[in-house]
Amino acid sequence: VRSLLAGEVYEEGDARMRLDFRPVERPPIYVGAQGEGMLRLGARLGDGVLVNYSRPEDLRRALDVMRDEAGRCGRSWGEIDAAAFLTVSVDEDESRALQAALPYSAYILLGSSQAFREKYGVRDEDVAQIRDAVLRRDWPRLREVMPRDYVEYVALVGTMEKLAEKVAEIRSAGYRHIVFGAPLGPEPEKALRELRTLAERVEETKIEG
Repeated sequence: VRSLLAGEVYEEGDARMRLDFRPVERPPIYVGAQGEGMLRLGARLGDGVLVNYSRPEDLRRALDVMRDEAGRCGRSWGEIDAAAFLTVSVDEDESRALQAALPYSAYILLGSSQAFREKYGVRDEDVAQIRDAVLRRDWPRLREVMPRDYVEYVALVGTMEKLAEKVAEIRSAGYRHIVFGAPLGPEPEKALRELRTLAERVEETKIEG
């Protein structure tokens, strides 16, 4: 990809490729990561790493892995942009925020590693029921079989004040960028307006690490 973005011809086997335009500047390449292997790959090769966790403790652990790998391969940590991709659902009514987050959290949980599930005590029988409800798109059934704890393992759910506290914690850990991912809330447009205000406040905070 870097060769192509530099205007070079890239060849592999019988394939010969080039872009029919040349970017004015080379855009940074981010590696989406969650498991340790991808976190280490991102620290070795990426301009940045987009870390797909929402809980501050998981995001701190990811930073430790990436910093360790950067040191191993001789990269300065300052070269790597650590970005947190957060699944969020905000509303004054936490129960409404929780309901909006259910399908998204279920998909993320089903795609998580066995190690992640074991860490949080997610039971295999629950995963089977959650998968069945998702495949059937049976959202009422999903509400019955998906415990609140499971939702909060993979998403930040609650009021804007609660989210602001978590974001401050994540920024203090060393994440330079925050991405707010769907569903945002039961009223996405309203949530976007509130998240914009939060983002403006976040921009004024000092980043450690």
